[in-house]
Amino acid sequence: MAEPQRAKIRVTGVVKRSSVPAAEAWSPAHRGSTASATAVASAARVVNAQVNPQASPAKALNQSQPISEHSSSTSVATREPSPVTGEKATQEVRKRPISAQSRVVVCNLSKENKESKDAPVLQELKDKEKLKSENERLKMELSKALSPKEKKMLLAEKTNLLQVLQIEKDCLEKRCVALEKQLIVDAKIYEERLQKERDQRKQLEAEKELLNTRCQTLEKQLARRESEARKVGWADGQSLAVAVPENRPHTGNSMNSGLVSASNFSFESAASHASFIYCSSANSLRSVAEWVFPLQNRILPPEKTYDRQLLAPSDPRRQWLEEYINGSLMSHRKTYESEEWCSPPQIEIIRVSEVFNPTVNNAFYQQLSQMSEVWGSERMQVPELHRAIPIRTAWDQSRMNEVLLFHGCKWDSLFGILREGFDPRLGGVNTGAAFGIGCYFTTVASKADAYTERWDEWEGRPNCEIPSELRCLLVARVALGEVFEMFEADSSLRRPPVGPNEVRCDSVLGVPRQRGGVVDYDEFVIYKQAQAAPQFIVDYKHTECCTCRSCMADSP
Repeated sequence: MAEPQRAKIRVTGVVKRSSVPAAEAWSPAHRGSTASATAVASAARVVNAQVNPQASPAKALNQSQPISEHSSSTSVATREPSPVTGEKATQEVRKRPISAQSRVVVCNLSKENKESKDAPVLQELKDKEKLKSENERLKMELSKALSPKEKKMLLAEKTNLLQVLQIEKDCLEKRCVALEKQLIVDAKIYEERLQKERDQRKQLEAEKELLNTRCQTLEKQLARRESEARKVGWADGQSLAVAVPENRPHTGNSMNSGLVSASNFSFESAASHASFIYCSSANSLRSVAEWVFPLQNRILPPEKTYDRQLLAPSDPRRQWLEEYINGSLMSHRKTYESEEWCSPPQIEIIRVSEVFNPTVNNAFYQQLSQMSEVWGSERMQVPELHRAIPIRTAWDQSRMNEVLLFHGCKWDSLFGILREGFDPRLGGVNTGAAFGIGCYFTTVASKADAYTERWDEWEGRPNCEIPSELRCLLVARVALGEVFEMFEADSSLRRPPVGPNEVRCDSVLGVPRQRGGVVDYDEFVIYKQAQAAPQFIVDYKHTECCTCRSCMADSP
């Protein structure tokens, strides 16, 4: 019998010890590779049989290396003798326990692992081929769908669109260039304006510094002048007081003569040794008075609204005013409707000052000219004006009943009158208005004295060295014009009534009771601010022995 031919098997692979534990090797994840592992193990057994067919199974088992308990079934194969070596040997080996069989570790480089590594590259190539074929297909469809004429039209539209876009691009570029140039110009203008404002600010700051310095200087000068005025006017008040000589003749209307009739006194009864004018006749006195009391004007600094100048005791105007005041001090009722009369006030004149207010004086002169143009001739005097001091402002115009009248007021109103003149809108607000809202004047100094107050009675008085009992009386220059006589009170008046000649008058006279009126002494009322101007300020006080209505009301 011929010897059987040995089988030739080629095994590709590398024997390797597996690092997978045995428990994981039998998991479902590794079961898929069991068949391939078994095939590799069978191939290994065949190789072993061909190399050493005479070796016993025991020796082959002893020569095999021990397998770790973590060896996987996917890499472990049982070595069995080749079936070509004989049936007997094969049966003996199969009778042995499986634990005694030799094992070899084979690394499984299957086709599945290799395909898994090359799968992404293959998929990418497939996608590229697919896109390329799709692109070719779309090109073919587009070439079939469009005719040459349509292609030409589309190409022309494309060209036109590109031209329009190019034109718009050029326009935008030009616009950007123009905007950049305009921005540069605006920036220059802004810088110039900013620099100009900075220069102006510096100039204003410099002017502010100069003004502050000027204000400080003026404040110092004002404080110095006020101090000097207090020293001159009040500290030496006794030297400025009026001293009436004993040999000076008294008039019939002296302060101790009691209530006298309105016709018993006048400015013509004044007598003095200071000037010859007091010895003249009545007509000459009237003409002299017109030029002795002129309306003076002078230029004042911009920071001053008005100015006042102290009259010397020897000044004829001061002596005339003193006689005018002292000759018009009358008795008054204790109350408004009382039948009891008080003694005339006994006063002491401290000083007399002349007031200069260019604004008020100019307005007075213009109003006087207007009245003269309206009437064209001299106005008739009422009887009450014979005891007032007549004056004349414009010698080339007709006489408009210009006189010096008294006006009494509180201290706070006094300074407002000096700054702004008489305001008819405020007349009668706190003192009653029997003949309407206007400015009230009188020829009786004691009547005006009743509306004054002492310095210490003024709640808003400044902290000055002024005697507490000091009072102030205003002597105003008033243009009465055509006077309307009122024998009854009428508080609704806001302007003079119309006269008998159907022309509106310029002022109103509250007629005294002596002539059938409703007031004890005359009251002249004007309703235009420009008809009066403050000209003199008389500072005086009541003597300690005075028992007039005001002093009796103040006494406990």
